[in-house]
Amino acid sequence: MKKKEYIESMRRAGNVKFRSFIVSIILLTLVWFVTLVPGYLGVAEFIMNVPGEIIYVFILLMLGMWKILSFMFFLVPALSYWWEMSVAKRK
Repeated sequence: MKKKEYIESMRRAGNVKFRSFIVSIILLTLVWFVTLVPGYLGVAEFIMNVPGEIIYVFILLMLGMWKILSFMFFLVPALSYWWEMSVAKRK
């Protein structure tokens, strides 16, 4: 593969990963805003027969895990593609 094609493929892959990270963070924010509506928490409390505080803490822990995983699977690879691209341009 030629150097120019390699750099272009790395750029595309990095852009896709970075856009996926942005979409993931936007969805995470929207889901977090939904948890602030008391009606949804009341329905979940009624369906699961678990106190609302426990459900709310569980949801926040899952949102935190989602954020950590989105960093690991989207942002870190996008940064590594960017770094590899910048090194390839210098050579």
